[in-house]
Amino acid sequence: MRIRDALRWLLVAVGVLLVVGSVRSLATLPPPPPAGRDIPGGFAVLFLGLGVLAGVFLAVLGLALTGDDDPVFSGAQRTVLRVVGYLLGGSVLVGVVVLVTVDVLLGVAVPGLVAVLVLPVVVAVVCWRVGEALVSAV
Repeated sequence: MRIRDALRWLLVAVGVLLVVGSVRSLATLPPPPPAGRDIPGGFAVLFLGLGVLAGVFLAVLGLALTGDDDPVFSGAQRTVLRVVGYLLGGSVLVGVVVLVTVDVLLGVAVPGLVAVLVLPVVVAVVCWRVGEALVSAV
């Protein structure tokens, strides 16, 4: 087994475990309170949701690490997997770094349109370049 194959299946396994664990934890949270009250464990919902996105990102990135001679995925399928992985990775990074750090810690409001549409695309492009460098290095 090559290093790339071992890394691929390790990423897929960690991603699947992260998704399953996050979804299971989300299912055990108490129901939301009546309107107008704070949600108990609101940050838990946020971070478990980000855990689901991060798990999907790791699983997709693991599947995207297939080589050119892989019989399971063709070149076009690998490209689609990578793009989806980079977009999810961009969304996770935006959710953690921008929304939590800037909005909560610094008290600066991030416009919703910028946070939802523009920043994930910019971060996804950066993830794409870094991801392609990692894929070619492995």
